[in-house]
Amino acid sequence: MLDGQPLSGATVVLQSDQQGPAASAITDADGKFRLTTYDPLDGAPAGEYHAVVLQYEEIAPPPGYDPETSAPLKPPKLISPVQYSDFTQSGLKAHITEEGENFLEFNLTSTP
Repeated sequence: MLDGQPLSGATVVLQSDQQGPAASAITDADGKFRLTTYDPLDGAPAGEYHAVVLQYEEIAPPPGYDPETSAPLKPPKLISPVQYSDFTQSGLKAHITEEGENFLEFNLTSTP
């Protein structure tokens, strides 16, 4: 959620405090997501995590664009609040348990 509204098309990444594998997902139109670590939608191993949420502008290649011969596209611009793009600065944390389903909700604000 960003300012109380679902954040669609954002990438959510959880990095283990134990330096294990990261888990990631892309939010749907309702801002919901299911994490993937090793296999599609397998979730994340139990543990403590720091999180980031990143949403980039969509860039459509120009007509006739050929990745083999055309000039590289500009990198997409981050459009979600920058404070949530760094694991050490975001303040976003998650606790994943082995038992039952885990529901995570990140409530972001556009003001620092």
